[in-house]
Formats: sequence, structure tokens, C-alpha cells
Amino acid sequence: MLYEHISTERDIMKESLIYGAELVGKYGFPMLPEYNAIPTKTIDIHRSRKLIKVKDLNCNFFCDDYVLNPIWNNPDKYIGHLKCFGSVCGFDFTIDINSPLALQIYNKYRNHVLSWYFANNGVKVIPKVDILPDCADWIYDALPHNSTLCCSTKGRASSKNAKMEFAECFAEMESVLNPCRVIIVGTKIDFLHNSDIIWLDDFMNEYFRKSRLCNLYA
Repeated sequence: MLYEHISTERDIMKESLIYGAELVGKYGFPMLPEYNAIPTKTIDIHRSRKLIKVKDLNCNFFCDDYVLNPIWNNPDKYIGHLKCFGSVCGFDFTIDINSPLALQIYNKYRNHVLSWYFANNGVKVIPKVDILPDCADWIYDALPHNSTLCCSTKGRASSKNAKMEFAECFAEMESVLNPCRVIIVGTKIDFLHNSDIIWLDDFMNEYFRKSRLCNLYA
């Protein structure tokens, strides 16, 4: 079903962002198109605003929600900036399994809305998948199968048990979506073996590490 409806005066519900999208699953998330990319460096949206040459970089949204909310409020302001990147990881409002179910679904919806809207406006968006324990089936709705996906280990690699939990959830995701490649931003976890995985650290973290090493040996 393609969505072609605006239900509120002045579009308070932001339905114009999904106008023309295919809505799928029980909750009607916008179906994300696949985009197969092989990025080698990434930077989060907050830090990316200070850069000029970004064509060879991937931009990610794996940062605090307060950084992302202004983009939700005015996505058109960011389209030009995001189109400059070689690719962009899908949006990442937090889905916390300890929060109310309605809030989890709402943030999943918002992630898909902005990812679809940006892709529909020429941004090269790699669909993002959430790797969560005890998650419901809808967490994988509206994501392409046999495609490149992205995710993050931020906050999920603080201990061996946390890493094992991530690996188990990752294996479940693989069994459902069968990705051809997964871009993972954050701390590397050694328990992942099946998919073609590309590990990325934030470009600025790498830059600052090299700067410190240069200062040490200067």
C-alpha cells in the first residue's frame, strides 16, 4: 500500500514525510529501499557539521537522541548536507526494551520515516537494523532481505556477557533478514562470524588517536 493521505491540519503528524511510501507490517512502517555500499570511514552527524570534504565518508546517527530530535523537527534542513556523503547509516532513535511498547514502536516508526524520506530525496541510506534482546517480530519489519544493513555496538560491548548477548541477537537477525553485508559502527565483538562484516570506528576517534600518537613521538 502506498501512503497518500494527510489527516491533520498543517500536517502536525508529519505524514508528508511518508507520502508515497509503501507501508508494511502490522504497524505500517515505511519500507526501506536497499542500498549496497562498502564504506571505509564513518562520522556521526553531530561531528560531521565541522567537516567540508565528506564525499568519501559515511555519516551515522549513532549518537544521543537529543542530537537527533532537531533533524526530526526539520529534516529538509539536513538533506543537502547528507547528500554530500558517500553513504549514510539509517536513523537511530533509541529503542529501549525497558521503555513502554508504544514508545518503542514510535521510535522504530520515526527511524523508518526519516530513513525513507532521506532516501527518497537522494541521500544514499544504508538501512539500519536494531540488534535487541527479546525483541518482537516487528523490529525486523520494513527492512530489505539479502541486502547491506548497518547497526552499532555502542553501549552493547561493556562486558563479555553484553558482547555474547549482542552476538546471540545478531544471529537471530541474520536468520530473519539474511544480510549480504553488515556495517557495524563501534567496538568490535569477536563472537560474530557468519555475515560479511565491515567494522567501522568513528572517523574523529581515529583522527584524535593518531593525533595523540603523533604528539607522543614528536
